[in-house]
Amino acid sequence: MNYSDLLGRALNISWRHKKLWWFGVISSLPGILAVLPLVVLSALMGFAASDPGMAYTLGDWMNSGAFFGIWIGYMAFMLLLMVAIYALATVGLIGPTLGALEVDAGREISFGALFKRSLAYFWRVLGLLALSMLGLMLFMVALEGIILLVTVVTLGFGMLLMMPLMLLIYPLMIAAYAYIELGVVVIIRDDMRTVDAIRRAWALFRQNLLPVSLLSLILYMAAMLVSFVVIIPVMMPLFIAPMLPVMVAAPGALPADPGFVTAALVLAGLFTLLAVPVIVFLSAWLMTFWQAAWALACNSLAPKSEEAHA
Repeated sequence: MNYSDLLGRALNISWRHKKLWWFGVISSLPGILAVLPLVVLSALMGFAASDPGMAYTLGDWMNSGAFFGIWIGYMAFMLLLMVAIYALATVGLIGPTLGALEVDAGREISFGALFKRSLAYFWRVLGLLALSMLGLMLFMVALEGIILLVTVVTLGFGMLLMMPLMLLIYPLMIAAYAYIELGVVVIIRDDMRTVDAIRRAWALFRQNLLPVSLLSLILYMAAMLVSFVVIIPVMMPLFIAPMLPVMVAAPGALPADPGFVTAALVLAGLFTLLAVPVIVFLSAWLMTFWQAAWALACNSLAPKSEEAHA
C-alpha cells in the first residue's frame, strides 16, 4: 500500500469536494446541542460568583423539586440526543465514503443525490457498527473480568503481571477500528448485507493485517494532532472564560466585580460564536478525509471488479 499516494489522494478529495463536508456538519449538530447546556451552566456559576444573593438562590433552586423535574427532562432530552447522534453519525460515515468512491470512479457528485443514496445503506451500516461495538464491549468486559480475577487470586500481585496485556488494548483497538472501516466501505461499495460484509471485511483485514493497521494508526495520529493543535485550544476558552470570576477569587475574598463577570461572559459568548463554526467545519473536513482514505484503501486492496466473496 502506497501510503503517501493514498493519503494525498484522500486529501485532494476532501479539499476539492467540500460538499462532502456537509455530512460532517449535519452529524455534529447534536453534539453542539449537548455542549451548550454546559456552557450555560458555566455562565450561571460565573454570575453566582459575583453575587452572593444569586449564589444562594441558585443553590436553593438546585435543591428544589423544579430543578429535579428539569433534570429529568434534560436526561430524557440527552437520551433522544444520543439516538440522533448515532443516527446522524452513521449518515456522516456513509456520505463521505460514498462520495469518495464516486469521485475515485470519475463520476460527478452532489450532496442531495449522495444523501438520498446514503439512506439505502443506513440500516446495514448501523447494524455493522452496533455489532462491532457490542463485540468490543464484550471483549473489554471479559478482559477486565480476567484482570480482576487474577488480581484477587494473587492478592494484587497479578496486576503487575497483567500490565503488558493491558498495554495491548491500544493496538487492538486501532486494528478493530480498521476492520470496522473496511466493513463500512464494503457495504457501500459492493452493496452487501451486513453479515456478508462482516465476513468480507474480515477476509480483507486478515490478508492485509499490517497495512490496514498501520493506516489506522496514521489516521488516528493525524486526528489527534489536529485535535491538540486546533480543536482543544479553540474549545478551552469556551469553558474558561465563564469561570474566570471563580478561578481568580481567593477563598473568603469579596465577591467578584459584576463588571468583570459580565466582561468574562461576553468574552465567552464571542469565543463561542467564533469557535463553533471553526470546530464544526474542521471536524467535517477531518471526517471527509478519514472516510476518503478508507474508501481508497479498500479499493486498492480489493477492486470492485473482484468477486465479493473471493
